[in-house]
Amino acid sequence: MKLIPNILIAILSIFFFSGCNSESEKLPILTYVDFSKKGTIYETDFTVPFNIWGSNVAFTLFTTGEDFPIGHNEEQNKIFMKTLFLKPIKETPYFKVKITLKPLFKSYSNTEIIIGKNGKIETKVYKRNETIEEIVSLPLYGRHTLSDKALIIADLQRFKRYHVKIEVLEDAKIPEFVKTKFGIEMYDTKH
Repeated sequence: MKLIPNILIAILSIFFFSGCNSESEKLPILTYVDFSKKGTIYETDFTVPFNIWGSNVAFTLFTTGEDFPIGHNEEQNKIFMKTLFLKPIKETPYFKVKITLKPLFKSYSNTEIIIGKNGKIETKVYKRNETIEEIVSLPLYGRHTLSDKALIIADLQRFKRYHVKIEVLEDAKIPEFVKTKFGIEMYDTKH
């Protein structure tokens, strides 16, 4: 019988500390952001929830299919399929983006990130309380070095708040019917 109060306390503490904070968004976050226009800025605060598989968070650019007139125009269908599956080619437009990630608490540990640059995957470690700033180029067509079109994957502290800012540094010429989204979600390294 002593086990039941302990389990109840554990469950309540998970809900209490799980980022149920009205000042920050809950993950996953998925929102339209126009990555093709220089000067576009998106920023938000978020809380990293508990995840049994780890504390990695992916910051990702998506090209969406829901706004594509699929089945209505063969040329548009081909372009959409290229955004998903084609390896980047010489003429591929790239999105040049600056990502800034800042802890909104006093951190007692370093933050490790994974970033794709120049066709290679790099791992970097930022000192505790250090603001992460990276400039990443992502191809419109095909996938990036990391999964899909991830800007970075960061090992963040659970139940802690962060501020992220995305700034588009260059115009990218893309078909007018292509829509882009920005997503923040837990990144599962086990499956």
